[in-house]
Amino acid sequence: MLNQILKIEAIYTWLFSSGLKIVFIVIIALVVSWVSKILIRRLMKRVVGLRPIARDGRLAEKRMKTLSTVITKTVSVVIFIVAILMIFSELKLNITPILTGAGILGLAVGFGAKTLVHDAINGLFILVEDQFAEGDEIKIVKAAGVEGKVKEINLRRTILIDKEGIEHIIPNSLIQVVSNFSKGESKK
Repeated sequence: MLNQILKIEAIYTWLFSSGLKIVFIVIIALVVSWVSKILIRRLMKRVVGLRPIARDGRLAEKRMKTLSTVITKTVSVVIFIVAILMIFSELKLNITPILTGAGILGLAVGFGAKTLVHDAINGLFILVEDQFAEGDEIKIVKAAGVEGKVKEINLRRTILIDKEGIEHIIPNSLIQVVSNFSKGESKK
């Protein structure tokens, strides 16, 4: 009976010390992620608004949406990785081997995933140079002449929906020539 009381007391002690800290970490991670999403959107509106992109604001709005989505997802992943590591630390798990393993895995992936790195770099240039954005009608010549509306773009890939409703997923490393019918004086 005394053993059970001591176990229950130990559980309560843990819940009101480490348990509350873990809940606090999760809440803070969610709040920081939410606030960063709002701040990134506002920052993107200002940054995109500084450069005249089109006579109408539609292209600027699409570019802002695309950039803010990619940056928000990246920031959220970083925030939650940090939160998970903090929770592991609070659970008295040694995170040094986890970090070491992640570093070694990152190095191995860096060497082995040349295409992934190439995709990410191409995706970054597509976004920064505003080659195309979500909603644009484009044709990607290198990828078997695929043509359609950009459904989604991120650092890794671009998704097009053609006129027949078929979804085409194209790694950004395959994109070399893009014809953008939504910009300029296209009659399409």
